[in-house]
Amino acid sequence: MTEMGLWARLKSDTPLFFKKVQWLGASLVTLSAALMAVPGLPVVLASYLGYAATVGGVMAAVSQFAVKQYNPEQP
Repeated sequence: MTEMGLWARLKSDTPLFFKKVQWLGASLVTLSAALMAVPGLPVVLASYLGYAATVGGVMAAVSQFAVKQYNPEQP
């Protein structure tokens, strides 16, 4: 197996499962940010929304690095 550089890994195709994980992570960040903008939000809920935004961001970023495996030797 050949090693891929950072930019090659970012530009390569992403498997369908990880595309769904990216979408879920981005949605979690968006929802958390929208709910944190509500005035009068309890501090505990705001901290949980901050954690959810962090988890969503990490999910989206890590799933970007997954690449499809190609094996050109098989017919």
